[in-house]
Amino acid sequence: MVKLQITLTNKWGLHARSSYALEALARSFGAAITVARGGARADAKKMDELLALAVEPGTSLELMAVGPDEERAAAALAELIGSKFGEKE
Repeated sequence: MVKLQITLTNKWGLHARSSYALEALARSFGAAITVARGGARADAKKMDELLALAVEPGTSLELMAVGPDEERAAAALAELIGSKFGEKE
């Protein structure tokens, strides 16, 4: 299992476009990937669960990946979040 603490630094938090990007990337891996905010958890491969977390900018998240490609999955998702989902502002 790989666990990472990541802070969202993009302007809008985990909104529809960023949730979609996170879900699409997560689905490209075989590992089970969970995003947690406090006591709430979401399957990273389910956009509706990600949106339900209501993550605002500056929020710290825990990213957990379990499976054969867990290291690559965690690194790729951390890179996507770190890149502010490609948002320019």
